[in-house]
Amino acid sequence: RDTPTNMTETQVFKSNLSDVKKITESIFAVPPATLKYPVTLNMNGSEWKLESLNGLEIIKPSTIKAIDLSFNKLTEIDIGPEYSALKSLISTNNRLKTVTLKCRRLTHLDLSKNQLKLVPDLRDVPFLENLDLSDNEIMGTFDSFTVAKKLQHLNVSNNKFEFREDTMHDQLNAFRQIPLKTLNMSRNSGMKSYRMLVISFIPSLQMLDGEEVTREELAMAVVAITTNNTNAMSQHS
Repeated sequence: RDTPTNMTETQVFKSNLSDVKKITESIFAVPPATLKYPVTLNMNGSEWKLESLNGLEIIKPSTIKAIDLSFNKLTEIDIGPEYSALKSLISTNNRLKTVTLKCRRLTHLDLSKNQLKLVPDLRDVPFLENLDLSDNEIMGTFDSFTVAKKLQHLNVSNNKFEFREDTMHDQLNAFRQIPLKTLNMSRNSGMKSYRMLVISFIPSLQMLDGEEVTREELAMAVVAITTNNTNAMSQHS
């Protein structure tokens, strides 16, 4: 058994367990009930084969700062308000279909490579800054992101969003009040030549689909916005 040298950043090490409920004090350097903030839980690895999070309460929820559940067999996650100190949740390469989050201090969420069909409800994670939903089966609109007022980095690539010229403006309106710096929406269906349109709607963008937004593109976007506003005013006069 590995033993952490710094108990202020406690690490839970991997073990051949199929359910968190089977965790015993033998895999911890100290009894779980005595762990203090900040606790980092590392349950990343196919050898865990986790199908549920039953028994996670063996560790006091308010002491947990970060959880990595990647490469397991989870189909749902429900993280409640008792996880009041949780800032990072990573759960890639599972079988997730349902995610419920009420941990208000969460800033980093990675749910890539799962089976999600909808964007999780983000109303109870108001400080979320980084969100990765790539490689899922999500479709529909971007409206679910409007509540994420602190969101800076978003990846929705390789999903089932459909980008059409007649609805793209409505789609992008969801991002007008969000300070996005990076956005990846590649490998979805529909129109591909959306770059300038996206930049004109989200002037805070620094990176789009993995490519840096240039000064020239920003200047062209400003011209496009001005032209569109002028045309709109002419139509209403």
